[in-house]
Amino acid sequence: MPDTPQVVVNTVKTVADLPLWLIIVLVMASGVSGEMLRASAIVDMTWKQIACRIAMRFGAAGLIGLGIFMAIMSFDYHVYLAASMGIFAAVLGGDVASSLIERFASKKISKI
Repeated sequence: MPDTPQVVVNTVKTVADLPLWLIIVLVMASGVSGEMLRASAIVDMTWKQIACRIAMRFGAAGLIGLGIFMAIMSFDYHVYLAASMGIFAAVLGGDVASSLIERFASKKISKI
């Protein structure tokens, strides 16, 4: 049976050795697939609207998640706590931004 701490160290080293561009591509691919899944519920969306929605959610999630991560790290907490809180805040930030833009769009449409 392998030594569990050594397995964790090897896994962390493997992930740390991944190139940054690959991590960014994987994150963007998962964001695009998730937003496409959400947008598939709305029938009449153009590619431009989907791209704007992805950019809005990705921007909101990225800014909020990174801000929370940096704030928690500045208080010298463990990196795992900071990362988990950053991910949690990023998910909430994307959902809040999406709901705000949907409310704004529905008010615009109702005025027409």
